Amino acid sequence: MIITGCLLSLVVLALSLFLTITVVLIPVVLLLCLAVFVSLLAGLVFLGREIGSTFAVLNGRQEWLKLLTGVTILIALCSIPLVGEVIS
Repeated sequence: MIITGCLLSLVVLALSLFLTITVVLIPVVLLLCLAVFVSLLAGLVFLGREIGSTFAVLNGRQEWLKLLTGVTILIALCSIPLVGEVIS
């Protein structure tokens, strides 16, 4: 009974420590995910603008149209299995 009580208290201590670490680190994980999302968005905007401006048809058009065209092409290329891994 003593060994079972000691093991059970160790399990409860480990579980409470794990939950405390998890609850404390949830905001850190959310901040990291937000940073990754912002960098992904900035990369898509930069590459989309560069790809969209390479088309001669879009010369003299508005900037958002070039950006939308470039980002659409990037997202379409990311859907291709082997090409998407290289691009992203």
